[in-house]
Amino acid sequence: MLKKLSGKWSNWIFNSLGIKKNASTKNAKIHAIACVLTNTKSLGRVMCMLTDEERRVLYLVVAKGGRMRYGTLCKSAGDDDTPKTWHGSTTVVTPVGRLRSYGLLVVGRVRVSSRNYKMAVIPADILRCLVAPEFDKKD
Repeated sequence: MLKKLSGKWSNWIFNSLGIKKNASTKNAKIHAIACVLTNTKSLGRVMCMLTDEERRVLYLVVAKGGRMRYGTLCKSAGDDDTPKTWHGSTTVVTPVGRLRSYGLLVVGRVRVSSRNYKMAVIPADILRCLVAPEFDKKD
């Protein structure tokens, strides 16, 4: 799923996670992001960077099976911020936007029966790590 992100988003997630690896191509950055987010220990460090509100939003989506209609999520958690740049710095203030900046939540269109819905989805590999019994959610 991460390979389908634009270069702008992959760069933003790479920088938000503070990955020190020297990666010059999009595929190398995606590989580094996937290594961080699918490793239980590294994911625990990322979870420590989240606020209580961001954790609440993340576990709300986990409780719904890893995907949730975007409109419903925004009603319960506040609207999303896409990366906005002011004078060279990128900032995001909403919980949904910050989860997207860490690569924990992806927003896109999903076809359900005959309609397309905008959905917030936790990538399957990350979802498996979040619901694993050995993953301590209190980190």
